[in-house]
Amino acid sequence: TAQASVSIGGPDFELPPVHLRDSECRSGIRCSTSLDVAFENLALGAVSVDGVAAGSAAVEFAGGEDRWEASAADTRLTLKRPAIGGRRVIAPAVHADLAAADGRLSAAVRFGTPDGGLAGTATLSHDLESGRGELTLDAATIDFATLPLAGLFIDWPYDWNVEAGTAAADADVSWQETDTGFAVSGTLAATAGDLAGRYAEIGFVGFSTRIDAAIGPQATVTLQPARFDVALVDVGFPVEDISGIATPDIEESAFAVSGLSMSLLGGTVTADPFRFDLDADGNQLTLRASGIQLPLMAALADLEAVTISGSVSGQIPVTIRGNKVIIDGGHLENDPPGGVIRYGGAAAGNVVDDGSQLGVVTRTLRNFEFDSLSSAVEYAENGDLVLQMRLEGINPDFDPTQPVILNLNVQNNVPQMLRSLQATRSIGEVLEQRLSK
Repeated sequence: TAQASVSIGGPDFELPPVHLRDSECRSGIRCSTSLDVAFENLALGAVSVDGVAAGSAAVEFAGGEDRWEASAADTRLTLKRPAIGGRRVIAPAVHADLAAADGRLSAAVRFGTPDGGLAGTATLSHDLESGRGELTLDAATIDFATLPLAGLFIDWPYDWNVEAGTAAADADVSWQETDTGFAVSGTLAATAGDLAGRYAEIGFVGFSTRIDAAIGPQATVTLQPARFDVALVDVGFPVEDISGIATPDIEESAFAVSGLSMSLLGGTVTADPFRFDLDADGNQLTLRASGIQLPLMAALADLEAVTISGSVSGQIPVTIRGNKVIIDGGHLENDPPGGVIRYGGAAAGNVVDDGSQLGVVTRTLRNFEFDSLSSAVEYAENGDLVLQMRLEGINPDFDPTQPVILNLNVQNNVPQMLRSLQATRSIGEVLEQRLSK
């Protein structure tokens, strides 16, 4: 027969109509045909499609008194409006080798994009008599240098992107049909290697992690603690060697972080273990700074005509509310033995050098050797950073026997400062230079 439609169903299920073309059967029940079938509104977790159309030009069927088998090699699957988390993604080309024999269904699937940016394979089997099945996903890989994250989605409204590196996923999932549905179990693993990209004018390079998950009987997903490493985050100045361990809690939309550390401004910053709740009004964490170099801090603040030596360490309590950061009650102290501040403003004619209090401070700071520096640190939601500093030391040129105590306030708007620093370089050039190393 040239054309036919077949409906397949039972007491508890009904499949979409199967359209057959050029069907032919011979004695011994050996048949061949071409078929088309379409399924609508399929979903698995956060992944959904409006429809899947299957078409094969070569379907073979053979049956006897006690055995039957069927196969459809290189079946083309067309995905209609695939989406992840409700956001549409590009549809990869999907081909499958389908087979069935004596109540056992199986498929070997290949999928990918024409440019090779996305590729992977999967195998699937299900035994109709026992109700047991297995799915294996083998190295589904995205090469972001070929297919950036923004290019994977039909509409990408965010001002961030992943532009290099690879991500891969593997899975082994099994299920068992029961009286109340399906009991599912299995494992998932996702890896990210040397990802690089940007968020607005902030660039990052060398993000790597591995996430392992276990699927429970009720299809619940439990994520294992995952270590992450980032070689560089460029916010206008480099923050390097970021690492830590994150333990996600999917049900509570939160994750616990431990062992967080990073290198910046010539020193290190670590964080006490903390929990970050995505639904909370605010989250708190405590940062501990060690060996932060004062010359690098002064260079960021663009303190004109000031040279300084020494380093500071301390404790910074941080509150995060939405995209706002607040520091209340931070404290920094110098590391032994102290340092030197030299201010050349008066010599340059910028400050009056007289007998006033300001004049005395100016002369003292021309060559001020301090052995004690402490500072309160406050950071407001509007981005204003205030350092209330107290310094104790001497000026050997002014009066080497006279101890001097200075109280100074330094204030700067950090977002404006970072924008100024970012304006001096191209984030694309930063990423290109780091990736070429």
